[in-house]
Amino acid sequence: MSEWPFKTLGRRQISRVFDDYHEGVFILDREARFVYYNERISRMDGYAREEVLGRAFTDIYNLTEQDSVSLACLATGRPAKKGLYYRTKAGTIVNAFCNTYPIFEEGRLAGALCFTLDFNLASLYLEELVRTGRLAGDDSASPGPPPPDAPYTFSHLVGQSAAFVKAAEKAREAARHHLPIMLVGETGTGKELFAQAIHNHKPGRSRRFMAVNCPAIPENLLESLLFGTTRGAFTGAVDKAGLFEAARGGTVFLDEINSMSLDLQSKLLRVLQEKKVSRVGSTREVEVDCRIVSATSHNPYAEISARRLRPDLFYRLGAVLIHIPPLREREGDLGLLAGHFVKKHQAVLESRTKGLTPEALAWLKRQAWPGTVRELEYAVASAMVFAKGESYLKIENFSTLGRFAEAAPPVAVAGPPAPPGPGQATAAPWPGDDRRDAGPAASALSPDETIPFFFSALPAETETGAEIETVPDWEDLLRRQQTKERREELEKEMICGILEKTGGHKAAAAAILGLSPQLLHSKLKKYSIKYVTAENPDEREAILRTLARTGGHKSAAAALLGMSRQLLHSKMKKYGLLDDGRRS
Repeated sequence: MSEWPFKTLGRRQISRVFDDYHEGVFILDREARFVYYNERISRMDGYAREEVLGRAFTDIYNLTEQDSVSLACLATGRPAKKGLYYRTKAGTIVNAFCNTYPIFEEGRLAGALCFTLDFNLASLYLEELVRTGRLAGDDSASPGPPPPDAPYTFSHLVGQSAAFVKAAEKAREAARHHLPIMLVGETGTGKELFAQAIHNHKPGRSRRFMAVNCPAIPENLLESLLFGTTRGAFTGAVDKAGLFEAARGGTVFLDEINSMSLDLQSKLLRVLQEKKVSRVGSTREVEVDCRIVSATSHNPYAEISARRLRPDLFYRLGAVLIHIPPLREREGDLGLLAGHFVKKHQAVLESRTKGLTPEALAWLKRQAWPGTVRELEYAVASAMVFAKGESYLKIENFSTLGRFAEAAPPVAVAGPPAPPGPGQATAAPWPGDDRRDAGPAASALSPDETIPFFFSALPAETETGAEIETVPDWEDLLRRQQTKERREELEKEMICGILEKTGGHKAAAAAILGLSPQLLHSKLKKYSIKYVTAENPDEREAILRTLARTGGHKSAAAALLGMSRQLLHSKMKKYGLLDDGRRS
């Protein structure tokens, strides 16, 4: 039995949780030696626990730091994930998805915890879908009510505001044709309800509706799920139809399509263009017949700029682009929706509540509703629980609203926001854009440019029968270009000012600006900003403190300082600190 290196992580608790876990789990210490190895990974790779524990990772697996997420995690001190192929002791090739997380104790990197998901689970999942009838069913199914997996129709969409009615009418008209449809709206606006309504609008026999939450499924599993598998493609693979092939005239709903990897997006192009699909491990193409409805909660143009969405895929999926407005833009709909949710939850909650008092309704209308319609529904359901048999909901019944928001401190913003251009109103960014690291290309669209894109950036639409003509709004595009140039000037001035304050220290400047060091480097290159770092005694002390905190572990110190290991080595050489933190 190997020595247990962790003080805050108990061996007994780890065994109790992970011994029978459905994924392979192992733990490495700081020196990349095995200290835990569960039964699932033992069966996957053919090694007994006794022959693995206490040995180095590279003695068991022929993987390098570039190939292994576990070694990469120990080198950087950061979580890592990756799909990879490797050969087991018995010579079998395993296709797996690995997630590794660093373990820190007292500020020092102490080891890594790795989860390994065998690709066989994809086959098991597909087999379960077939068994329950959600994939392979009887083609002779007769017309009838909406299927259980898609119960909503356009009659279930509640709203009378102009923005919502326009979106519903556009979706109803688009449902009559077989063009791909993209739904864009914030989380909680009801994108899947719209997708189901579109699916159920076309008359005919009962057809399948298959919803896929793209960010929740690892890439290699998602590929197998969508395209199907061929026997022998990987360990345990069997002949299974994917969702596109099995839809048979139905609808495949791809939620958060922008989270799909670019490589998988390129494979999806073939399905859209040729109406054919090849199963994983096969060269034979099969014709498919299904409607594809996609959805995203982010501005698709910003996602294209940030290289998270292929433009050629967007042009195909967004043949019909429908904006579903958030609750704050649906004037007059809040009371209608609140009453609808009261009726919906009456039976389930065994409640006698009939509606809301005028004071409660007025109070709800003053709330921000960042979770939009979904947040409103569960706020109403929660209030019904606390109403205790009262006929009408009062303000005090909504105990979950406002309390935490009032107590929460204001969110810190790195650097002052750039003012809007001349004659331009201040606008909030597209929901979620400010929460993601957009990468070097994200600055191509500024926050003020992203919110009104459905009203100005998109070409005007004029419908003539089944055809849709688009005419660009050149004046608006010119105004947006001028605004972009002004914001770039301000951004350049801000970066130069922060660099001056930090004495040219780029890692510190990136932290103040709220950027990653890589994104700041990209912006420096974009704006041709060259700033020579002066001798900085504070930087030397910061490096010394960080090395002491990590026990001299340079990779962990570099991660904490926000720089690469090579840059840390260069700075240690500059300051004479190469001998484990002591002056040479």
